[in-house]
Amino acid sequence: VEGGETLQESISFQGSYETRVALPEKGLFRLVARGTLGDYFLADGEWTGDLVSNPIRITDDPMGPYWGDIHVHTHISGDALGNEPYQYAKDVSGLDFAGVCDHANAHLPKQWERIKQWARAHDAPGRFVTMLGYEGGVAGKQFHHNVYYRHLDVDFTALPFQKGSQLPEAVLREQLEKTGAMSQLHQSGTCGTDMREPYFPSTRLIEIFSSWGQSEYYNPDHALAYEGNRVRYPETRLTISARGPCYARDVWELGKRYVVIASSDDHFAQAGKAHRGVAAVYSPALTREAIFDGMKAGACYATTGERILLDFRANGQPMGSELKVRSGQELTFSIEVHGTNVLCVVEAFRYRFGKGAGWESAFYEEIPDRGLQGNTQRDLTASWSETYQGPAVYYLRVRQKHYVKDRPVYAWSTPIWMLNAPGQ
Repeated sequence: VEGGETLQESISFQGSYETRVALPEKGLFRLVARGTLGDYFLADGEWTGDLVSNPIRITDDPMGPYWGDIHVHTHISGDALGNEPYQYAKDVSGLDFAGVCDHANAHLPKQWERIKQWARAHDAPGRFVTMLGYEGGVAGKQFHHNVYYRHLDVDFTALPFQKGSQLPEAVLREQLEKTGAMSQLHQSGTCGTDMREPYFPSTRLIEIFSSWGQSEYYNPDHALAYEGNRVRYPETRLTISARGPCYARDVWELGKRYVVIASSDDHFAQAGKAHRGVAAVYSPALTREAIFDGMKAGACYATTGERILLDFRANGQPMGSELKVRSGQELTFSIEVHGTNVLCVVEAFRYRFGKGAGWESAFYEEIPDRGLQGNTQRDLTASWSETYQGPAVYYLRVRQKHYVKDRPVYAWSTPIWMLNAPGQ
């Protein structure tokens, strides 16, 4: 344990190795693997004698977060490979949940039973959960989305999928309502998804990051922009950031209660690969139904792939909440972040509806570099207070100092919405 006792000594192995250790008490821990006899690890591009784990929180609270990647393609998609999607997610990436989300092309209904068989075979509530879904669109509209189901008993063999994985709008609407599904705007910043469209009541999620790039806001010069984020990988084709209201900030400015996740959009059936995007979901249990409900409630956040622990609250209420507030009421915001490496900037953003001021910084903490010794801060707990001045939306963004796969590491919270209390 970092800064504490040795849990196991003289470990020697080739390939992979698993062992069980017992942490001494409740709290936040990181495990350290220490190289000996000249053995070193490659971490963040530098050779070091120590390899430090993700932050581990020991608590009686069962809420997690649980980590998952629910946008993974297999050979069923015409531009993808792979036929063992869940084994990689469990045994290599160490995810808690994952989901195959193949393209809804004309032959998907023929393969639907195979997708459900994969999900049933690997579903183990309490240990690993599978999600059922597909990627599609709406005929005649620039609407690229994924559909996810709360259960596995879904049959759509008769659905008339058209060219480009599209369904007629009326057919899709009926299917979403009939099955109680939830849909997600995917790759909105390069698909040109118009956030002003009403879409469907079930459209709840926005994929703020994937291997394609970031959909937080329009910025083609961003280190995670579509223009450069995927071009270093062999399956890449060049993309551009669309102008217009196609991003998470745009949908929040419109007052819509979309919540954020990230996922890989991996095309090799390999969920949770480094720096491809993962979702964190707070849930009372590791079951498909609980994870689904957690995402629908907004008890979730997104990272570029690192398992950063993040908590963002207003007046004690978690991200995804909608608070009814009286004029002049004091608001107290709290932040807790535990990074997988050194933190760089933690910032909360605010948008006040109807004020015309745009997005502004409500909280900003830049962790200073400490000269030759460097910055070693991986944890931050902070709070601030302000007076309620009208309806607004707030969200948190975290950036770490070190890169992974030549890309910066980010995390984004789902927003908290502030509205006038009745009678105000």
